[in-house]
Amino acid sequence: MESMIPGRKVMIWRKTTKMKKYLEICWMQDAAKELYEQLPLSLAVQDYSDNEKIFYPPKALDVSDAPKAGGKTGTLAYYEPWADVVMFFESYSSNGSLYDWGRRYPAVSISKT
Repeated sequence: MESMIPGRKVMIWRKTTKMKKYLEICWMQDAAKELYEQLPLSLAVQDYSDNEKIFYPPKALDVSDAPKAGGKTGTLAYYEPWADVVMFFESYSSNGSLYDWGRRYPAVSISKT
């Protein structure tokens, strides 16, 4: 699904874990599109530290048009050296190899108007 939020074209999808449902909003850039094209996926999500979870998509993602990630809670990012997707649940330190491509929010109801 594509939509617009404050001046930015995005893709929106829902994700369900054993405990919670999330709404993921991904900026329309190559990395997000490539991950979306790999869906549906059934992957192990691993705790990496006290503020993030990671998973490894089957194929590496192109981050050539992605901005660097900047430390915001809820960031969906891609760590290029390890080719993993990172989901941050708290603030984090910026890294030159960490690319921002979206946000993760607790699930909300979306209705057509």
